[in-house]
Amino acid sequence: MSAIEAELALAQKRGSALLRQAFREVSDGAESVAECEVAEIFKRAGIAGFQQNIDIRDGAGQLLGRADFVWPELRCVLEIDGRAWHLDPVSWQRTMRRHNRLEAAGYAVLHINPAEIRRNPQAFIALVRRWLTDRARLLAA
Repeated sequence: MSAIEAELALAQKRGSALLRQAFREVSDGAESVAECEVAEIFKRAGIAGFQQNIDIRDGAGQLLGRADFVWPELRCVLEIDGRAWHLDPVSWQRTMRRHNRLEAAGYAVLHINPAEIRRNPQAFIALVRRWLTDRARLLAA
């Protein structure tokens, strides 16, 4: 148990629901508000099997990149790419290089803007379900 968890366990529960929720989300691996929202959407929709913000390495241990959401058994990577984060040319090039390394290593990579998710979460869920199902079929063939 971390020091923060210990403090939270001892703290008064009244009025701390949002703090406790934020701590759970960060503990689960979320690194942004959008990632917390997506993880919650996935949980409500019953989409499981993902890990958040993990480093992906090739067979030789070389870092391919850090991914927002990963379904390791399907070799699927979902990136939540907000415009502000990828607006400058250096960030955009870094994202493209990571994408290409992951694709070259056999990962399917999907990029989604948080605004699209918030605008139509049902369409987002349908897209992710279809993507994961198609990927499972492809790998099983």
